[in-house]
Amino acid sequence: MRQWAKYGTATSWHDSLYKIDEASGLQTLVPGARVGKITINASGFRGLEIEMPKPPGRVRLAFIGASTTFCAEVSSDAAAWPDLVVERLHEAFPGRGSTM
Repeated sequence: MRQWAKYGTATSWHDSLYKIDEASGLQTLVPGARVGKITINASGFRGLEIEMPKPPGRVRLAFIGASTTFCAEVSSDAAAWPDLVVERLHEAFPGRGSTM
């Protein structure tokens, strides 16, 4: 009932974000998908596009996890904790390049 009241459907609102990977049989994110406040980039990760190839000298962090890492309930992609960590790193180390 809560699902129906909140989203107008009994199916999960985020089902369109996922697909089954044929090689592994695992559920993965659909590159380029968008549902409400959630954006999946072309690489299949939540958030902004990632500059490819990685520029020399850039450090990249990977945040691996489930629901608490994906943060489906936050107000925007930028409010998910992985983005907050990147934001704090930029504050601590100004002039070290872009977020992606």
